Amino acid sequence: MDELNERYYRDSGAVPLFGTVLMMGCGIVAATVLSFIYAFVDYWNPFVYVTVVATGLFGLGVGIAINIGATLGKVRNPLYARLVGVVMGLLSLYLCWAFYLYAVLKADPELCLIVGLQQPEFFFDPLRMYALIQWIAENGLWGMFGGTPTGWALYGLWFVEAAIIFIATVVVASGNESPFCEPCNAWTDDADNLLQLENTDFEEFRRDLEDERYERIDELHTGQHDAKDCMRVTLHTCPKCDESNFMTIKHVEVTLDNDGDESEDETDVVKRLMIPAELVTHLKAAASNPPVKKKAKPQAEDIEDFDEPDFDEAT
Repeated sequence: MDELNERYYRDSGAVPLFGTVLMMGCGIVAATVLSFIYAFVDYWNPFVYVTVVATGLFGLGVGIAINIGATLGKVRNPLYARLVGVVMGLLSLYLCWAFYLYAVLKADPELCLIVGLQQPEFFFDPLRMYALIQWIAENGLWGMFGGTPTGWALYGLWFVEAAIIFIATVVVASGNESPFCEPCNAWTDDADNLLQLENTDFEEFRRDLEDERYERIDELHTGQHDAKDCMRVTLHTCPKCDESNFMTIKHVEVTLDNDGDESEDETDVVKRLMIPAELVTHLKAAASNPPVKKKAKPQAEDIEDFDEPDFDEAT
């Protein structure tokens, strides 16, 4: 079992100092800029659905920035990247509230007087922010579906909004999923969807690959696969050497929802399995020369009857 586990790639857990600096820097810049944009969109936009989309994009944007920092900084520790995502998610929520409250005060001078301000102020004082948030929760600020949310209803909406931003940031910030070649200090290149194979029993196919019976790939690479229910092969290869070669195979099933829209469900058959360089060459060659899809043989009942020519009459 230990020998088998060694054939699957595992992150080394390395966290270079430069990688931490890049992740934090990218996260802070993205959180600041996107918080400012999102706060004013959230306040001025009258459409609920636009706000929901903007909320998701906000969290994704911060998470992607952290992910880019982790990739450039060569961080090979997904847990650490997620922890940075937690910190940046909390910072994003804090900055978002600061900018949002400033937008509220800027648009309503009378509210400034109510809360004891002579003019709109931009502040980060948690106590002052909490007092203003509490006042908004008690009195309401905007209407939705013919009513004005206040109290626990408004707190509930804010909680959902915060959860979307926070979860999106943490999930996307998990870092680069490609294998890393430690001797070359480089990420591997990914050849996504290099081959498509016929569907088969997952467990049996996995055992075949783990036992190095790679001829099973050729047996399933016939060109007869169903594009909506097949297996896709991805290669991960080091750009500097021939030692770090890995393969991921996913079962992909395309389904239709109630609206008729297609969605893909993916299941890992093998994920980042170490393979020899010879197999990489063979699979790339197979991808360059795809098999010709065979035509179905005609059935006897499909062949129309015809009269044989009378050669005697013809002569």
